[in-house]
Amino acid sequence: YTFWRIRSMIQNQIIHEPVLGSKINCTGDFIKALSFVLLGVLLLYIGADLVISKCIKIAKKLSVSHAVIGVSLVAIGTSVSVFVTSLLATLRNKDDISFGSVLIPSVTNITFVVGVAAISSPCQLPFRSLVYRDIPMMIFATALFLTVGLIKRQFGRGIGSAFIAIYLIYLGFIFSW
Repeated sequence: YTFWRIRSMIQNQIIHEPVLGSKINCTGDFIKALSFVLLGVLLLYIGADLVISKCIKIAKKLSVSHAVIGVSLVAIGTSVSVFVTSLLATLRNKDDISFGSVLIPSVTNITFVVGVAAISSPCQLPFRSLVYRDIPMMIFATALFLTVGLIKRQFGRGIGSAFIAIYLIYLGFIFSW
């Protein structure tokens, strides 16, 4: 998929192929890129630690469970980058990137992130809330997204507003759970 996606982006002139025969400073470019990646990972670790510790404090102050904070504040916080990427892609008429930036991280979170977290530290699932609240909502949202996407093949303001309303109802349901 990744190779297909890169080829598609090159064909649509979103990214450019290096010119054959052009000289690239591999050592300097590699070290610079590696430095940015390592700095990004470090800042991500620090940011994630801050988010978790501050969300725990918020949960205690509001007397709500950590799960509620995780589903609301942490979920919204981690979705900001996806939101910005999707919004910018849509504004640039790159709808495939917009939807890809929403769908692919969801698959990554469910498979890779949960897998790595479980390998590093096995955890107990909140069975009741997952089975009766979160998984049905995830299935409903996915089915709705697929249905609208396959039938209408277009997402406008009305459908977007409906999705936001569904999310707000879901958040209300979580806080009242």
